[in-house]
Amino acid sequence: MSKIKLGSAPKSFTHKVTFPLLQGGKGDITMSYRNRDRTQFAEFIDQIYPGIKNPPAESAEAGFDIVENAAKTQADEVKYIMGCATGWDLEDDFTESNVQALINEFPAAGAAITRAYREAVTEGKAKN
Repeated sequence: MSKIKLGSAPKSFTHKVTFPLLQGGKGDITMSYRNRDRTQFAEFIDQIYPGIKNPPAESAEAGFDIVENAAKTQADEVKYIMGCATGWDLEDDFTESNVQALINEFPAAGAAITRAYREAVTEGKAKN
């Protein structure tokens, strides 16, 4: 068992993220994540999703625009991934446009990447 020393948390960590592929089977990406303590993670989430504290009032007359909602959801997911990670092991560079392409082409990837990060920094569930 490792001896615990407070104040010695790493600045970053890697984690293999596995997700289902559309054609069947599993895909995986090894992500390089920024380490945050639980307080820092809460502040990060507050920056990504400021509407959580004060959700906007929805107008019944305005209706629901599914295309607009999907674009907003994807933009938030890209912002989250770019904020929680510093890189990946794909041949493609870790850029905002490539993250957008990844979550657009492989819908389960974005959720898996964000879930793995949340679990790692709030519950310590990172496995390598």
